[in-house]
Amino acid sequence: MKVTITMPAKFPAGFAAARYHEERGELARIVSPVPPARSAHFGVSRERNMGLTALGAWNQGFQRFGPRFFAQQHQITFSAAFDEIASKLIGDCDVVNPWQSTALRTIRAAHRRGVPAVLEVASAHILTQARILREEGSRFGGGLDHSVVTPAVVERMLAEYNEADRIAVTSSFVRDTVIEHGVPASKIAVVPYGIDPAPSPMRRERDGRLRVLFVGGVSLRKGIPYLLDAFRRVEADAVLRLVGRPHPRLIARLGGLPPSTELAGVKTGAALDAEYADADVFVLPSVEDGFGLVTLEAMRAGLPVIVSDQAGSAEVVQDGVNGFVVAARDVDALAARLASLLGDAALRRRMGGAARATATPSIGSGCWASARAAASAASTSGLGSSSSSVCWNVSDSRSTSTGAAFVAVDGASPAARSSRESGSTSASPVCSPPPASIPSANTTPTTASVARTTSPSLRPEPECSVSRI
Repeated sequence: MKVTITMPAKFPAGFAAARYHEERGELARIVSPVPPARSAHFGVSRERNMGLTALGAWNQGFQRFGPRFFAQQHQITFSAAFDEIASKLIGDCDVVNPWQSTALRTIRAAHRRGVPAVLEVASAHILTQARILREEGSRFGGGLDHSVVTPAVVERMLAEYNEADRIAVTSSFVRDTVIEHGVPASKIAVVPYGIDPAPSPMRRERDGRLRVLFVGGVSLRKGIPYLLDAFRRVEADAVLRLVGRPHPRLIARLGGLPPSTELAGVKTGAALDAEYADADVFVLPSVEDGFGLVTLEAMRAGLPVIVSDQAGSAEVVQDGVNGFVVAARDVDALAARLASLLGDAALRRRMGGAARATATPSIGSGCWASARAAASAASTSGLGSSSSSVCWNVSDSRSTSTGAAFVAVDGASPAARSSRESGSTSASPVCSPPPASIPSANTTPTTASVARTTSPSLRPEPECSVSRI
């Protein structure tokens, strides 16, 4: 069994899955913007990485230095160019896994060869995104969010949902929005991201003002207006740290930052770990967020978290136990939960410990992939559907050890249904069931079987231990 991954950015999920498959002789290739010379940095061989160096450099250059005003048009152009090139580079494979918004031509190219395509979807349905952005625009004025939701992009993504053989989504929140707009539930697999049980700094006890931490883009989509409003209402000796790309126009439109609010800019690696270690409370108030791995990173660091119900990561938060879940846009509820945590050191310690306990037993990307290998092999060899969920999580949004979804489809087309020869290797990682409080992947039998990998010999086992790569 051979798998081709096409993804337009340096998504850790895709590279982790590529590593997993390559180690087992199952990776046909990965089409990405990463230069072949940097393949080893992401854990894949130069031979398997079809790096689109020039296209990637152009995109990265614009992301770093391009004006926000042209960001939307640039992203549309880049996405179309990536899909066009990727569709010609899928190679000899049995399953294609393209990522949303850069997948339509790739899906069609796969189908012309009789190969099933699994669409990776990490955000709410495009029509839900469009509605939310319209609502936010009506509240705070237009021109603030340059997310790529134009009529042409909507049409393209609707076609992707329709033509993909299977859709892998990151959370029940995303699944529900996709079903709401007419996609059959049997076509969707919920495969939440997660975080490896890698060493992470525990929160450092220190004197001085308390710190509330947000990590992500300073944008409407991430709920920044509601966070700033809530923080203004909290009477506590605290600092709000916004870690992510700043948005000066949005801040100006909102009347500036509240007192004791700091823009820390984009941080990664050890610098971001230090932010978690120095914080007291983490908050993710998104109005639309397919998952939000930063929530799990914060929990791993021992932080109590406050997450909106429109972030997929709310599914790993037990309200009142390891954090709080609040309704998106509910400023009063957000302010009340912030005040509770900032005003009660014992509560912060108790919830922080529970959050750490939730994240610590996490299962790594190799385990996550092997848990779905048997189901994929069964579907492509005509043995029917046997999808089951034994692993709930993969890894860290900043490391290179997060998995990506692959689904082989039984019944997609005559060619897709035909038996395919594939090598047999054994899986080194093994898995244990997810905690009862963690939503597991969709286990409803369908004509399509879910897998994060495609080897006929791999079988999920109890227990799992995966170290950081």
